Amino acid sequence: MQTPAMDPSANPNPNPMHQVPARAFVNEAASGGWAQTLVLNFHGGGWVFLGSGTHDAVARQLAHRTGAVVVNVDYRLAPGHAYPGPLQDCVDALKYVTSERGVQLLEDALGCRIAASKIFVSGDSAGGNLAACTTLSVRDSGNRGLLQRIAGQILIYPCLSRALIDGGGADSSYNKFAEGYGLTKDDMKWYWYQYTGVDYDDDSPGVEANVEYAALVDTQASVSMRGLPPTLVLLADHDVLKDDGEAYAGKLRAAGVKVETFVVPNTIHGLWDKRSLDKSGQRIFLHAASEFIASRLSNAPPKPTRTSSRKGPLSRHASVS
Repeated sequence: MQTPAMDPSANPNPNPMHQVPARAFVNEAASGGWAQTLVLNFHGGGWVFLGSGTHDAVARQLAHRTGAVVVNVDYRLAPGHAYPGPLQDCVDALKYVTSERGVQLLEDALGCRIAASKIFVSGDSAGGNLAACTTLSVRDSGNRGLLQRIAGQILIYPCLSRALIDGGGADSSYNKFAEGYGLTKDDMKWYWYQYTGVDYDDDSPGVEANVEYAALVDTQASVSMRGLPPTLVLLADHDVLKDDGEAYAGKLRAAGVKVETFVVPNTIHGLWDKRSLDKSGQRIFLHAASEFIASRLSNAPPKPTRTSSRKGPLSRHASVS
C-alpha cells in the first residue's frame, strides 16, 4: 500500500512516500460477500525481527473466526529504522487502509465488500506496543473521526515499559521469568536499545520525552490515556512481559477506559504466532480476541447498500503495497 508522505519535522530520517508492504486475509465464507470489519495487525519480534509472513497463519485463523479482513503490516525494522520510524509506518498504514481509497483497494484485491465503519488494531509483543502507540498517536493528532472508528485494540503480551525491567521488585515477572521461558530479561534490554537507541535504564533528562510514544507505562501522569478505545489485553503467565500488560491495563482503567485482561495459565511468550508452543493457549487467545471483536460489533451500524457487478467467493489472501 502506498503511504502518505511523512512529516520531516517528526522524523529525523524521512523517507517520503515509502512503500509499506502488507498482506490481507479474509474468510471465504464471509456471509453475503461482506467482511464484518477490518483488523490492522502489527507483528512482534522486538521491533527487529519477523514479519513478511511470520504471522500469516494466525491472521488466517483470526479472519476465519471473525469474518474480518485482517491486514498484516510489515513496518520497517530497527535498528536500521529505529523509533519513531516503525511507529510512523503503522500510523500511516492505519490512515491509508481506512481511507476510501484504501478500503477500495482491499475490496478489489479480495473480491468482497468491507464494513469498515468500525475497525480494530492489534499486535503481539513489540507489535502490541505499536498497536497501543498507534492508537494514542491518532488520539493526540486530533483525528477524532479516525479515533472514533477504532472500536477496540487487542494487545497481546505487549512490551510497554523500560522501567519495569529492573524496577519491579523480586516478585516481578521480569525477575521471576528472567530466563528459561523463551523471551528473557536480557533480550528485552537489547530490544529496547535497538528500537530507541538509548539504554533501557537511561533516565537522563529528556529521554522519556524522546520516547514518549514507546514506553507508555512509564509516561508521566500528565500523559493521559483518556478517550482511548476499549482494550483487550492478552497475557501469558510465565512471561517477562506479563507485568507490562497488567500495568498498562491498570493505567487505562484509571483513565476510564474499558479494559478486559485475560491471562493464560502455564504458558510462555510467543504462543500467538507459534502454534507449536501451545496449541490450546493459542486457541484461547484466538477465542478471546474473536469474542472481543464480536462484542464490539454488536451495536455497529448496518452495512451500507452498494450496487456492484462483482460476484463470487471471497479470496483468502492478497498482497498489497
